[in-house]
Amino acid sequence: KQHFINQAFNQTKVLSELIQDMSLINKMDEAGHTLKKEVFNLFLFLEKIREEYAFILKENNAKLLLSIPENALINANESLIHSIFKNLI
Repeated sequence: KQHFINQAFNQTKVLSELIQDMSLINKMDEAGHTLKKEVFNLFLFLEKIREEYAFILKENNAKLLLSIPENALINANESLIHSIFKNLI
């Protein structure tokens, strides 16, 4: 029972961080602040994320499946996008 309580607590912390990150993005957008955006390959970016978190994915018997074109580009703030995916994993 305690194990499941700990898992729920840890997942709650992760989701809370994700919400905070999303809130920060919304606040910055609403306030008119300009984020340092750059165009980057989203597929390659997610490949790096998959490699970076391979141990955690394996430990949780999870997979990160990419079903986007290999040449998919995105114009965004890379560190904020990284934070979002980190929290999702």
